[in-house]
Amino acid sequence: MVFTAKGKFPERLINLAMLSDIAIINPIGGKRQFSAQVSVADYKALYNIRRQTMTSLKINKKVGLPFILYKNRRRKGLAIGLGLFFAIINVLSMFIWSIDIEGNNQVSTCQMKETLRDNGVYIGAFKNNLDVYKAEKDFELQLGKVGWMSVNIIGSTASVELSESYDVPQIVDTTKPCNLKAKKAGQIIKMDVREGQNSVSIGDGVAKGQLLVSGVVEIGETGKAQFVHSEGEVYAGVQTKEVITIPNSVSYQCIKETDSRRMLSLIGLNLPIDFKQIDNASSRRTVTDSFVLNNRTMPISIVTEKNYTAQGADYNLNKKSAQVLADTRLALNDVFCRWNCDIKSKRVECTQNKNDYVFTANYYCIEDIAQSVPINIVN
Repeated sequence: MVFTAKGKFPERLINLAMLSDIAIINPIGGKRQFSAQVSVADYKALYNIRRQTMTSLKINKKVGLPFILYKNRRRKGLAIGLGLFFAIINVLSMFIWSIDIEGNNQVSTCQMKETLRDNGVYIGAFKNNLDVYKAEKDFELQLGKVGWMSVNIIGSTASVELSESYDVPQIVDTTKPCNLKAKKAGQIIKMDVREGQNSVSIGDGVAKGQLLVSGVVEIGETGKAQFVHSEGEVYAGVQTKEVITIPNSVSYQCIKETDSRRMLSLIGLNLPIDFKQIDNASSRRTVTDSFVLNNRTMPISIVTEKNYTAQGADYNLNKKSAQVLADTRLALNDVFCRWNCDIKSKRVECTQNKNDYVFTANYYCIEDIAQSVPINIVN
């Protein structure tokens, strides 16, 4: 409470209070008076020693929970509401409010949460019904990309930590004998053979399937031979072509956003706010905005459901528009199908038919045409 002390020697009251272990907080002095704060128990003790200093005390303000409760002692609704508040908080603490996921790089968080939901770990799940050990094992079996994972229930938060597994690269068995043969026809430009016997030379033209490097190597001049695992790269100039057909008329569908509606999500239970009925939506997307308090996600969020419809249309192409589409497809083909080739030249020719445009791209590339073919040894 806040009080004011008046008298001839109010400073003596502070000295006596210190000797009596009475805590006077934030004293503000004035002419023959001062104001300060003190607890209820210390004020009673201070009131008993005021006579020794010929000082009078006056309460200015009473603050604190005991005074608030006493002031509202006849308001039964407030007491009932306060009791319900603590009861609701106690009940809500028995459920999962939020899920924190750490360690996922290859698998998306959305896919992780869907898989966790299938195994009983989701916002709104009753904590006492969770079998964490079973959920961990079933999650690893269902997703198949997890080396290990751990689910820890901390308060009302499910903390998920995992380590993703990686595909083991295929190991080539270098103990098995093999030849190197041409996977494409071309003219040899460069050879880098580390193991095996050359069967062709630089400048030679080779056909598809022709032997490039033999896995049968002669041992000096003994007339004997041994089998080896041929290794190396054989680069050749290869001529290929790519044919792209673009129709004169193209049918396509565009996605247009329609009405959106919002819902209040309370521990996984969605309660509609807008009460809109959407019937003609072909796809939906939800956006969740969660309430955060003291860096802790609360079990209350606003879910916005955005709806989309697909509308079909026809578009007639001229030669210029068809050329743009063809160039785009050829560029994508170069990126994904010729990423390991050195494209030296590329010539595109266009032929117009009744119903479509035909684009023929002629390539000249430098690439490694050697492929490993096992040698079958029959005893």
